Amino acid sequence: MIERLERREDTEGCACLECRGVQSRAMRRSLVDAIQWSGRILRTRRSLVVLVFVLASLQVGMRLASLGVELLLSGFVFMGGLFARNYAITLIAGRVRGRRVAASTAMQHALARLPAVIGTWILTFGILMLVTGVLTGVGMGAVAAVWGPDVLTTPFGLTALWIASIGLGIPVIVKFALATEAAVIGGYGPFASLRVSWGLISFRRRTAIALIGVVVSFAVPIVLWNHMTTLSSSGVADATVLAVFGSIGGAFLTVVWYCCSCVIFGQLYVQRVLR
Repeated sequence: MIERLERREDTEGCACLECRGVQSRAMRRSLVDAIQWSGRILRTRRSLVVLVFVLASLQVGMRLASLGVELLLSGFVFMGGLFARNYAITLIAGRVRGRRVAASTAMQHALARLPAVIGTWILTFGILMLVTGVLTGVGMGAVAAVWGPDVLTTPFGLTALWIASIGLGIPVIVKFALATEAAVIGGYGPFASLRVSWGLISFRRRTAIALIGVVVSFAVPIVLWNHMTTLSSSGVADATVLAVFGSIGGAFLTVVWYCCSCVIFGQLYVQRVLR
């Protein structure tokens, strides 16, 4: 059984580290320490490595398959990614208490918390679309009123809107970055997980800047893949082979970094929720 790690105000009885069974060194780890720790966990937990390999293989198959198979595999990749994150976070919940959670126990807990995690992702996506849609619409109206509606169809106007949408979306994603951890480690429901994550992350801290970097880093493999795909379709010599090998390498690196980020976010949640 995986015990919950809730906020102090949500905990019954004493909320000190000793009573909650959390190791004091877990509270002293820096962001760099958490990154190094994630590498050690990947080396020592073979079940997590197997999940990494399976997810990366599905991603490669998705890139190289036909449209119908790609859509089918994309569903497996999405659900598999959520399960892998739940699983990694569950391992972290045991490690901060100095325990080695059995793979079967971690998988059961990861599956049990999957509906709550899916709910948090749906809510996050809905809020993200609402916020970026409303604010981008207001921005477009202001630009059209000042410079005229024609500017919105120019390359400059389209680029500005694209950058504005991303700039508005990243803060929302970062504020909700610990929602999955709150659902898995804290046992919160979807709405409560978003509320807890929002309260735990402050943009006044250096960690928030690092989280923005983590969020942005996930877009790098996608951009590289799209670039190589464009080269392949344009008939550039050896571009197809480059795209295939780039897809394989990018898939594995993306999934490995995804699992490492799960460990980082799990550690960050524990530190923030116990302060």
